[in-house]
Amino acid sequence: MKRLITWSFATALLLAASQANAQAPGGTTATPGKSGAASDPNAPATIQQVHNINAKMIQIGKLAADRGTTPEVKQYGQKVAAEHQRLDSELSQIAQKRGIQLRPAEQITSEQGHVASLQPVMSKSGIEFDRAIIDALVTERENRVPELKRLRDQTPGSDAELKGWVDKMEVSMEKMRNEARDVRQAVRQDQQQQQRQGRKPQ
Repeated sequence: MKRLITWSFATALLLAASQANAQAPGGTTATPGKSGAASDPNAPATIQQVHNINAKMIQIGKLAADRGTTPEVKQYGQKVAAEHQRLDSELSQIAQKRGIQLRPAEQITSEQGHVASLQPVMSKSGIEFDRAIIDALVTERENRVPELKRLRDQTPGSDAELKGWVDKMEVSMEKMRNEARDVRQAVRQDQQQQQRQGRKPQ
C-alpha cells in the first residue's frame, strides 16, 4: 500500500512538470508551429507589415506596367507585380495556418500617406513618368531591404518557417533593387538620347 501511494505521488509530480513545460513564458500556452516549435509572439505584426509592403508594391508594379512608355519600365513593372503577388500568396498561407486575418489590399493602398506619396509620380507622363516611377521603385527597395533584414533578425529561430520566409523575401528584394537600378540607368540614357536629338521627351 505504501509503494502504491509513493508511485501515485511520483506520477502526479511528473504530470505537473509536463504541464508546466507546456506553458510559454508569461503564463501563456505556446502555440506549436509547423515544426512543433513555439511561434514568435510578434509574428502577427511582422506578417501584416510585410503584407502591407506586398500590397503597395503590387499596385506600383501594375502602375509602371500600364503607364510606362519604355519597354524596360513596362517589363520591370510586370515583374514587380508578379513577384510580390507570388510572395504575398505564400505569406497568406503562413497567416492562414496561424489564424491571422490580413487587411484587404484595397484598404492598404488607399491609405492617405501612400496615396500622397504617389501624387508626384501620377502627375507626370511619358518618359518623365518613367523616370519618376523607377526612381520611386529604387528608393522603395533601398528602404525595404534593411527593414526586412531587421524583421528577419528579430524573428526568433524557434519560428523557423516565418524567419526563413522573411529571409527569402529580403533576398528577392535585394535582387530586384539591383534590377531597378539598371532600369533607371536605361531610362536616363533614353531621355538623354531624346534630348540630343532635339526631341521633347514624350
